[in-house]
Amino acid sequence: MKTSILLLMATLAIMMVGCSDDSALPVSPADQATQGVAPLAKSITRVFTATEGPDLSNPLDYIIDPGFSPPNNKNKMIVRGMVVRNLVNAPFDDGGTDLLTGKGVLEMNFTYDNSANEGVCWGKLTLDPDAPEAVDGVWEITWNGKITLGASGFVCPMKWVGHGRGGAIDGMQFFSDDQVMTITSMPFEWTGLGTGFVKSHRI
Repeated sequence: MKTSILLLMATLAIMMVGCSDDSALPVSPADQATQGVAPLAKSITRVFTATEGPDLSNPLDYIIDPGFSPPNNKNKMIVRGMVVRNLVNAPFDDGGTDLLTGKGVLEMNFTYDNSANEGVCWGKLTLDPDAPEAVDGVWEITWNGKITLGASGFVCPMKWVGHGRGGAIDGMQFFSDDQVMTITSMPFEWTGLGTGFVKSHRI
């Protein structure tokens, strides 16, 4: 009698465990590996070579804001907040879709010490790519560098860093080394040459 009761209780216990909501289906090793790995972002780097200069298609509209120069600076040339229109030509070395070439709005600030023949410069560039593939995205770029006086005018090696905002370039990063040279005087006669790369992350 006792043996029968014990067997009945054991059978009921096994049935209850089998019906538990916490029971889990067996998972194969392949399924475990698939569930445990999150998608990884792939970093894509595209190299470019750029030239730039003033956008004089409409000379009267070239200077958006002449900025200002503090008075009583006998030994220094100081300009703050000059804003002009510029053109950038920057095809990618891989021959793919050009997401950089376009028209920009360039802010320039600089201080040049005439007695030391050197100075510093910095500013911003908002660049609107021509390619429809950019889907209304724009580049927001900051730059800074030094100024020296060369045989043909001022020479300004610079570092440029920026980000894509909106459209197909949203989240992309921009890095460039650039050198701007003036032929006679700023802001109407100058040219720039740079090399750099754009980095994007895709899943």
